[in-house]
Amino acid sequence: MDVQKEVVAVVDRVLDLRGRGGPLNASSRLLGHVPELDSMAVATLITSLEERFGFTIADDEIDGSAFQTIGTLVEFFGLVPSGGSDWHGSSDGPRVLGAMRVPLAWLEQQDARAAARRAAHVIA
Repeated sequence: MDVQKEVVAVVDRVLDLRGRGGPLNASSRLLGHVPELDSMAVATLITSLEERFGFTIADDEIDGSAFQTIGTLVEFFGLVPSGGSDWHGSSDGPRVLGAMRVPLAWLEQQDARAAARRAAHVIA
């Protein structure tokens, strides 16, 4: 699954953009630049992303900074950017299932996000 494309599809569907404004990418500005993204749309977008990717975000965990761009949405929700589940690298030879390399920086970033979320939910 190409996470960014999935997020773009959810944004496009929730805001009913139908491709208006051109193709969305990681640097596409959202909050304050897309009139359809009002407070009700933000709530619907959060719910739709939670349903699509199978997680839950508490209200006090999120603010407007997550909605600055498509890239900040992907980053906030802790989604790992990828080439998609059907991507197996370049076409320079056969690929073995499970042999796709993921940059260490992506994994370290995910570990840091998970640790921060765990720390925020520790009950003393």
